[in-house]
Amino acid sequence: MNIPCDNKTKQIHMKKLLFLTFILASFGIKAQTERTHPCAHSKIAAFKSQHASNDNQKTTAFLPSHEKEYDVKFVHLNLNVERTTKYISGSGRTVATVTAATLDTFSCLLHLNLIIDSVRLNGVLKTYTRKDSVVKVKTTTTMTTGQTIDALIYYHGTPPVGGSAIGSGFSNGNSTTWGNQCTWSLSESLVAYHWWPCKQILTDKIDSSWVFVTTDSLNKAGSNGLLKNVVVVPGGKKRYEWKSKHFIDYYLISVAVAKYKEYDLYAKPMYLAGDSILIQNYI
Repeated sequence: MNIPCDNKTKQIHMKKLLFLTFILASFGIKAQTERTHPCAHSKIAAFKSQHASNDNQKTTAFLPSHEKEYDVKFVHLNLNVERTTKYISGSGRTVATVTAATLDTFSCLLHLNLIIDSVRLNGVLKTYTRKDSVVKVKTTTTMTTGQTIDALIYYHGTPPVGGSAIGSGFSNGNSTTWGNQCTWSLSESLVAYHWWPCKQILTDKIDSSWVFVTTDSLNKAGSNGLLKNVVVVPGGKKRYEWKSKHFIDYYLISVAVAKYKEYDLYAKPMYLAGDSILIQNYI
């Protein structure tokens, strides 16, 4: 049976409904906040810490401001990595275009745990200065807008613990559950420099990248892009050559080494009549 309501009663009911809706919405927002994934909390904290660090450095002459004076076009990592240790060695090459009116210094980040063996700038062996994780190399002559800068840094060492959104920027682990031992990177969001010399500015996407990994022949090495070649090298090792032609952020370049099993299949989409796409998996 319907009971007629006067306008005043309707207004009271409407106010109660709106109040209840507001309360439920508030609980929903709070619940959503409390359910935020741990990765998000870690990333937010990392960015706040980095911003605070940058603010503190603004009073010093060693702020890596030179990183803003070039645009990264290509990165090539040529590394030695094993599944049994975090130790890493090899080289990191950055090819960039000068965007500032003038540039007399190349700058990048590399954690102090990693020892620099040598630096070449446009093919010339150079000295460098280093404070904390900031590496600076003077150019032979002052460069101008549009010129190409090619920096090659040879280094080795054991990356630090922690810093990543989950765990460390570069890790090694063994598990009876996996039945395997693995070494892998997780650079998100601010710790790519924990394992390779890089420019950590999100607005500068890397146009293309190569990651070559030399490891024991019992291992397989995975990275970004497509596996273009596997080369047998002396000492019972293989070099896995991964190449990508897609834009990528510094923290998304990755590497993983383990005794993987390869599992491949082919997708055959309707729009590729008579052709197929290789889907390569390391398990």
